[in-house]
Amino acid sequence: TNRFFASDAHISSAKGRQESHWKRIASGRIDGDYVKAVTTIGQVHAKIGLEPQWYLGGYAALIADLAAAVIDERWPRNEAGGGWLKRRAKPIPEGSARKLSDEVGLLVRAAMLDIDYSISVYLQEAEKARVAAEAKALEEERRLVSETIGGAMARLASGDLTAGLPDGVAEEY
Repeated sequence: TNRFFASDAHISSAKGRQESHWKRIASGRIDGDYVKAVTTIGQVHAKIGLEPQWYLGGYAALIADLAAAVIDERWPRNEAGGGWLKRRAKPIPEGSARKLSDEVGLLVRAAMLDIDYSISVYLQEAEKARVAAEAKALEEERRLVSETIGGAMARLASGDLTAGLPDGVAEEY
């Protein structure tokens, strides 16, 4: 994906925007500004041709890292302060597992919502580009046919009764 970035500073800027974006999500500010930001993200990804597979791959890594951070932060520690993979000195308090699974579930739902918004915008932008390209191609075809028929009509008007349309002009014209 390096080809999408002009420099290391560009990469740092994108990382900073991504961090700000996730701080907004983590704070629960899913509002008009959030939708505007996600719309911009989807539009930029469509414009530069970043395929959704790269976006989804990045999110898979991000979700795994965030889930691990939530679990590591919330998991009961043993008395020596070891990590969650260390043997616990005491059993997990009642309800802690449910609270932890709720937090990880919320994280996953927020990420899926974010992915949905961004990819939906990406697909809408791709469809707009496809429709615009079709309209441009049709306009060019009509211009060419108009010039071709116009030229043949001018030759007929000047008395050239052998004038006709060249091969290659679509039959419907």
